[in-house]
Amino acid sequence: MLQPGQGVSLVVPKKGSTWAAYWSGWQYLYTAPPGTRPLEQISGEPRQRGIGVFARFGFADKDTNPTEWAVSGGIGGRGLIPSRDNDCFGVGYYYNSIQTLRLSGLLGIKDSTQGLECFYNIAITPAAHLTLDLQVVNSPQKRLETATVLGLRATLEF
Repeated sequence: MLQPGQGVSLVVPKKGSTWAAYWSGWQYLYTAPPGTRPLEQISGEPRQRGIGVFARFGFADKDTNPTEWAVSGGIGGRGLIPSRDNDCFGVGYYYNSIQTLRLSGLLGIKDSTQGLECFYNIAITPAAHLTLDLQVVNSPQKRLETATVLGLRATLEF
C-alpha cells in the first residue's frame, strides 16, 4: 500500500532551447499597367492586377517538431478577367516530410503528406467576397484515403 508522498511520478524532460527556420516569398511575374496600388510584400496577398508565384520552405528542430521539413508553392493573382479587377485566384501545392518516430508504425503514420488547393475569390463589392475552394489532402495516416473538400466562404468587411 502506498503511503502519502509515495507513488509513481512522471517527469517530463525539458530542453533549454529549440529553433525553426523558414523562407517565404511572393513575386509578381506580370502586372497590368498602370500599377496604382503599392506592393504589399508582408501579407503575400496580391494587391495589383497581375499574376505571380509564391513559395515557402521550412524546417525545425527534430526534438520538438514531428515535421522534418515542409515546402509549398504555387501561382496566384488578381484581376485577370476584364472588369473583375478585385477577384483573386490561386493554385498551390504542399509537401510535408514527417519524422519516423518509434510509434509511427504502430500508429499507421506515413513518412509524408501532401495536398493541393485551388480557389477563386469573387469580389461582389469592395467589402463583400465569395470564395470557392477545392482542396485535395493526402492523409498522413495509412488507413485513411485522400480527402477532397469543396468549400464556399462568404466574407464581409466592416
